[in-house]
Amino acid sequence: PQCKHRYPIAPYPHLNPTPPHNPLAGVDAAMSGVSRFLELPAPWRYSKAENLPAADLQSFSHLLVGSNVAPVAGFELLHEEQGFARASLRPPFLLTEPKIHVLSRKAERVDRRRAPPEAEPRRGAGGDFFL
Repeated sequence: PQCKHRYPIAPYPHLNPTPPHNPLAGVDAAMSGVSRFLELPAPWRYSKAENLPAADLQSFSHLLVGSNVAPVAGFELLHEEQGFARASLRPPFLLTEPKIHVLSRKAERVDRRRAPPEAEPRRGAGGDFFL
């Protein structure tokens, strides 16, 4: 339990276990120990790249970022992990606050509406063709 307060992302059950996963660990997440606690074998590929342009973020399946990071286009909040904020002299002794946001890339929307039919000549009532 103490580990959870020092390393907020340590227990990480929030990802769908089916691959592929290509998460980006932001600075706050990397400093919290995410790279140590998420050492999972392939097909997982982690990145701790910094200062990436917004377009490059779309190549990641998940973003693990600090809770102070602005919303990222194309991603939705999957989980907000609490971490140590301060100690108190009264219970609860360890106070927490949001520290890490786990963002998941939004599924691409598929337009399921039927495509408009091709313009084909249709036979009218009098035998005339019209479009």
